[in-house]
Amino acid sequence: MGYEVFNILDRQLQLHTRELINRMNRSDLVSDTTRIRLQQLQNNIWEPETILKAQIIQNIGRKRKKLNLTADILNLMATVNISLEYTFINQLIQIPYGGIINIKEFMGDMGWYNRNRKSMAKTGVMFLEQLLNATLTQAIPWQQIGGRAKVGAQPRWYTEVIEKFNGSEKNLYSEQMVNPFNTVLPIIHEDIQRHQMIVAKKNSEILLGLISRKPKERDKHSAVIQHYKQEIIEGIERSPLIPYTGCSYKDTVPLKGSKAPIPNKTQKCLITIDTNRSKTLPANKKLGSTTRKEDKRPKRRLLISPNSLKTYFDQATSPLQDKAKVACMVTETQKHLIITDENTRGRILDLQKALSFSKEINCYTDGSLSNNMGKESCVDGVKMGIGVVMEPVEHSGRPLDFNARIEGPASSTRPELWAILMALDLAPNFSRLQVFTDSASAIAAIKSYLLDKWGKKTKSLKNQDVLQAIKDKCNGKQIQFTLFKVTAHSGIVLNERADKLAKTGANKGALLRINPYFLQRNINYTWANNSLDINIKDFGKRERKVNWHVQWRTQYRVVKWCNKHISKDTDWKMTLKLIHGTKMSSGFTDDRDRKRRTFNLKILNDELPVMRNLHMRKPEVYKTDTCVICKQTKEDTLHPFECGQYNRILRDKIIEQIARIGKNQGSKFAKAEIVKNFRKENFMKIDVGRQLRGTIESDRFSFIDIHQELNINVLVRPKYTDL
Repeated sequence: MGYEVFNILDRQLQLHTRELINRMNRSDLVSDTTRIRLQQLQNNIWEPETILKAQIIQNIGRKRKKLNLTADILNLMATVNISLEYTFINQLIQIPYGGIINIKEFMGDMGWYNRNRKSMAKTGVMFLEQLLNATLTQAIPWQQIGGRAKVGAQPRWYTEVIEKFNGSEKNLYSEQMVNPFNTVLPIIHEDIQRHQMIVAKKNSEILLGLISRKPKERDKHSAVIQHYKQEIIEGIERSPLIPYTGCSYKDTVPLKGSKAPIPNKTQKCLITIDTNRSKTLPANKKLGSTTRKEDKRPKRRLLISPNSLKTYFDQATSPLQDKAKVACMVTETQKHLIITDENTRGRILDLQKALSFSKEINCYTDGSLSNNMGKESCVDGVKMGIGVVMEPVEHSGRPLDFNARIEGPASSTRPELWAILMALDLAPNFSRLQVFTDSASAIAAIKSYLLDKWGKKTKSLKNQDVLQAIKDKCNGKQIQFTLFKVTAHSGIVLNERADKLAKTGANKGALLRINPYFLQRNINYTWANNSLDINIKDFGKRERKVNWHVQWRTQYRVVKWCNKHISKDTDWKMTLKLIHGTKMSSGFTDDRDRKRRTFNLKILNDELPVMRNLHMRKPEVYKTDTCVICKQTKEDTLHPFECGQYNRILRDKIIEQIARIGKNQGSKFAKAEIVKNFRKENFMKIDVGRQLRGTIESDRFSFIDIHQELNINVLVRPKYTDL
């Protein structure tokens, strides 16, 4: 109810969020650099969930964010409950995945995780399964984590996690479960190198080996390995690997010209194996022993236990899929864009089938927006409907029609765009569509959205979900469509028919919605987990306006006089106009207007320098709060209007003024009759009880509220309009 001056943080939210979302959804170098920055931030934070979630970015300290502008923007969005959600493409940020229990939840201590986050990120450990063997029954040595030799001392967090795992009473995993972090991976033929350690199977026996000969181009699935085995020390198999001699599987000899000594050529155990039945072996490079002084020879060492090796090798593993090759092409995703009930879906399928053989179609579309009354949401009574009439050019027959109801931010352009979207949805693939609409704004929006290569002009467009859906339908179905502007209500039969369909659909049609998950872009923004098809700048303004109103309405000085009855009976929009008089953004300045606005706001918010307020602030100066004129009652903000007979005088003057205006506007009633009727109304009565005891829950709107510049809702009723 005050000035509603914007906050600089709101301006930052609008501009930075709009730019960030625009950069994420582009498909050029700008999008790539933004994705790299987001991925770097995700890696630095080291969380099992994406940083695009509001609760994740808010829990990260500023030191961890390292003064990252992108992190500050995400945090600013989180303060107003805005989150970013992936679409079906999901190619923006990669987060650690594949595990069952992440260490953060397993330890259950955020402080502990924050202290050890950096060390775990450096090691690449996120999940508890990374620290366990193949059967998930015991921990693996620190040096074997991830199938790569770890350098340095064992960290303290590793010991603490394993101690908690060993001390846990309940079984975290089922008996048949296998560790998802399989370090024995399938061989990629293009990446095979000489001296690479692999594990193969021959005659149901697992063999460890070193690739001796790289496969040739003509025989990629066959390779020669040198057989290795684990070294036996004091009767126990250890991790060092040594060449096997006297092997029964030997089936080849070293090539001629080999530089190996003659005795080694005969002793080498070379075996031909099938690379399709082979996998990589976790082993480190040649290292000398640090414990056995008598044997310092450099040897390769196995980084996995034999039991885990057998379990992993027997487990079926599927090759990694390239996410870019997943069926996220627009030809598939456009089929899932529109959500509706089963009956309406059946109608759409029947219409698509009837038009399936048409290659050229004339289409008339129209939208309907009714019962707006200045409101901005369908929740407030706004109804929007669409009407579509399809007329195939190749054969003459009865045109096919469709209507439905839509929701979302109310505007006259939104249903027009929805009607064009449904025309594209009904049209068959590879067809030519001529769309006739009476909305120039819809044509301009589609043209701007489809032709703006860099997305600079479309950032401020409204209804972007509908526009993106139109683009996806057009590209996915390979439709050539042309938009024609026609004059509304000019006697065009099919256009008038579409108009009637739209009005019927707004009242009785089935609801249509867009599934933003299948839009061809990387990211959508949501508020309180609800997807919004509204420009982020408009949303920021609306959100700030609601916050200002809530803050004002919940103040004690407002609650004590504004109960539910008075709040309902007040026309707040008209009250706001009466209090301010002129717009704050007006270029014309007037000292008188400023003083009047200030006076009105001080009355409404109980800030006038009356005796009660002065006595409360400085009791040593103002000894009493009694009115200095009547010397009987407490002088509050409204007392100057009530002292003596001022109440009745003011009421009579206001009624006289209303009667005079009524006669000047051509009222058929006499002035005395108008005065008599208004004096009978409750809102013109002087509520003496409220003056003495204050406002209670049962009190209604009265003349006391008119003192505060509040405007009564009943003044807009027909009987008072007639008066």
